[in-house]
Amino acid sequence: MTLLCTCHSRNLEQNPRFFGRKQELQIIDEHLLPTVTTNRQRSLKSFGICGTGGLGKTQIAIQYVYTRRVHFDAIFWLFADDKNALGESFASIGQQIGIEDAADSKDLTVSRERVKEWLSNPLKSFDNPDNADNEALWLLVFDNADNLSILDEFWPLTGRGSVLLTSRDPVAKTSFYTENQGIDLSKLSLEETMQCIRFLTKSTLDTDNGRSLARIAEMLDGLMLGIEQVSSIIRRLRLSYEDFLTLYNTQSQKLLDMLPDDSQGRYPHSLSTVWSLQQFSVGSDSLLQMLAMLDPDSVPEILLTAHLNIVELEGYPSDELSYFEARGQLIGSSLVSLVNQAELDNQLRLYRLLQDVVTAKMEKDDFYEVHAAAVRLERCAALLTHIASLKKVADRILASNDQLKDDIKYAALINDAGCDYGLQRLNDSRYLFERGLMEEAQTYYLVVEKLCIQSDRKGNEDVQDMLRECYNNLGTLANEMNDAPAALRYFKIWKHMSLQRKAKDGKVIEDYELGMVYHELGIAYAFTEDYITANEHFLRAKKIFENLIEFKQTMLLFPVGNLGFTYCEQGRLEEAESILLKTIKSQADEFGPDDTISFKTGKLLHALGNVYAKWQRWDQSFEYHSRALAQYMATLGEGHARTGAARYRIVDHFIKNNQPNDAKYGPATSILEQS
Repeated sequence: MTLLCTCHSRNLEQNPRFFGRKQELQIIDEHLLPTVTTNRQRSLKSFGICGTGGLGKTQIAIQYVYTRRVHFDAIFWLFADDKNALGESFASIGQQIGIEDAADSKDLTVSRERVKEWLSNPLKSFDNPDNADNEALWLLVFDNADNLSILDEFWPLTGRGSVLLTSRDPVAKTSFYTENQGIDLSKLSLEETMQCIRFLTKSTLDTDNGRSLARIAEMLDGLMLGIEQVSSIIRRLRLSYEDFLTLYNTQSQKLLDMLPDDSQGRYPHSLSTVWSLQQFSVGSDSLLQMLAMLDPDSVPEILLTAHLNIVELEGYPSDELSYFEARGQLIGSSLVSLVNQAELDNQLRLYRLLQDVVTAKMEKDDFYEVHAAAVRLERCAALLTHIASLKKVADRILASNDQLKDDIKYAALINDAGCDYGLQRLNDSRYLFERGLMEEAQTYYLVVEKLCIQSDRKGNEDVQDMLRECYNNLGTLANEMNDAPAALRYFKIWKHMSLQRKAKDGKVIEDYELGMVYHELGIAYAFTEDYITANEHFLRAKKIFENLIEFKQTMLLFPVGNLGFTYCEQGRLEEAESILLKTIKSQADEFGPDDTISFKTGKLLHALGNVYAKWQRWDQSFEYHSRALAQYMATLGEGHARTGAARYRIVDHFIKNNQPNDAKYGPATSILEQS
């Protein structure tokens, strides 16, 4: 399999009007360009570009990628402002370099570790030997890494490549990641700003010997984003520099009123000035406000146009013609750019600073209305990628103790963010949870809980259904995060709510959900070592499942399997062995031996290994623990806690057998370090 030699991410386009910054590019060269050496054990090269928003950090990085690409075999551009998106990007890299296909990249933890492993030993072709000729030189760009902690799990600790990151955080250039290799990007000087404006506007209408140009340069304060926006206005409207200043001066007070609170610090006033100078139609204003609610890096146009005639927002384009007119105004002002992608829908992109300015300017009622309209966009996978932006806006509303408009629609959307929402939902597997992003999933479900409880419609059946699902998810996450008290609390609420559901004859509805209620509560009690109560709940779940019309033997996988755990802890080893062997056989009959559909089979194998260990039947114990480890590795990946627990069991076998090394697993000390 041959490596695709140059891999670029979406939205990576060279700026044809890039200006200056030669010194900065040369400095980056000194730190990142590959060097000729006979020693293949090169250390990782890294460099950080730091500075406030609007200085042009990303543009410099893009220019570097395009002008230095001949020096690298593979280039990967990653948006590093969101952990979830970064995980998805690593999975995409795995597919691009040929170490995974789409079916293999569902578990983002596994994909991430596979890509990091390739980065540490990058081969152009997997069919050729590992030598210098087959070594790939790579460049990895983390763009907008403003929260450095997001990089903890994604930074390649070893490797033979180069890493470039951009960040607003000045710590980035002196952090562990860049090892004091980086720069604080300075503003352009007054003279450089004037030269840049001349270059971008190509204007000959300098009517006062540069005095107005100098005043514009002073106003823009050397910020590249503001320079680009002002130059766009001058060029498009064919203004002289003096005419531009006159227009600015007549609206200065109004423009200052539109600034964010911290505009004199983080946000330069020039950006607000540029945005406010545009005489937009109502449709353009409305579209810009909608865009400001979403992830500014990449908004699929299909998301905005799928149901134009039913978007409940005053002034929003109601048909394709009005949409394209509104979009044309925004693109013409350079506030929004259109990115055409082969085989994909068009994407719109706007500046992040502009997003903040737009939302800061909006009146309170308008702000709430636009957010509600964004929530009501077609619920599909495309919208789920914008959940973080919508949540950020909603948190701002909720922090003011106000109620969201259409709060249940938003709650449903946030709830879906915790689910695998694609063309179909497989077993309602939770999107963030299944990918190991448990803390992130928890914050989303807590928002769902708050919205449902505060809603005026909290007594409605659909709201109650969502709230029960929310407590199920919160309890499951708490169990996975080893927070037994929280798990008990959430599952007890779920049980109480489930028992309130009555059939027409007045009896409690005993369905699959109620069976799962008892099963999950059993796990929570087991975590607190109340094994008697846990057993009662597992057996109750088993009985409910067996009485279902749609009963299948595999439904007993969870309650019966967990009975094996609790029986083992109680010393009831023969019962534990019998029930676990039976459940493993049922799972194998349905899906094949040691299936990798989920970690559930590994859990059963692990439990039976524990039973045999307590029985001191070491050979059988080692066999099942080894199978459990292999199954966890295939389903959960290297870094999961269950994988680490299985490794500890393997080491325990080596210690008991006075075996410091193993042909298959290697030294016991190495396994412990991996754990």
